[in-house]
Amino acid sequence: MQIFLSYQGTTSTTGHVEKKFIYRRFFRPQLKELERHLSERNCPECLNFNMDNQKAVGEFIFLPLVTDKCNKVIDFKFTFLSHYEPGNGLNFPTGDTDNHLKALLDGLRMPNTMNEIRTEKPKKGEKLFHCLMEDDGIVRKINIEHQKLLFNGTVSNDKLKEVFVLIEANIVPKYS
Repeated sequence: MQIFLSYQGTTSTTGHVEKKFIYRRFFRPQLKELERHLSERNCPECLNFNMDNQKAVGEFIFLPLVTDKCNKVIDFKFTFLSHYEPGNGLNFPTGDTDNHLKALLDGLRMPNTMNEIRTEKPKKGEKLFHCLMEDDGIVRKINIEHQKLLFNGTVSNDKLKEVFVLIEANIVPKYS
């Protein structure tokens, strides 16, 4: 199964809980829409969000799509579009690509302990929190591409720090 998610905004190279939740909150409605889409098409349980996989962490109940139990792995392709041209000697204004990737991966997986949530509380409608994967240990392959984001006109300094990330997730059987 192939799905696409997107993120637009600033990225961070730090593992701050708040930033990971910004990512999770950005991906959550996309994943909730995916659940609706899969349910309407009567997809088998092994290709859909399974309520048996939900896990309570703090006040949240996380519902991952891909778990170790479902015998699936994920092959990712991340396409970063930024205002900085690759190969020009300049990194993202807030750090290296590999650190941005790690923080985004953390935002795609569910937290496993209260330490990963700290003071975060569910907002309205977030009691059940959809996420892509249970743990990043089920990631089999990662491909990263960085291209220049083309735009018209002038861009403010704040906008220069923004990126657009297209995330292609191919969910495949573990032993393929």
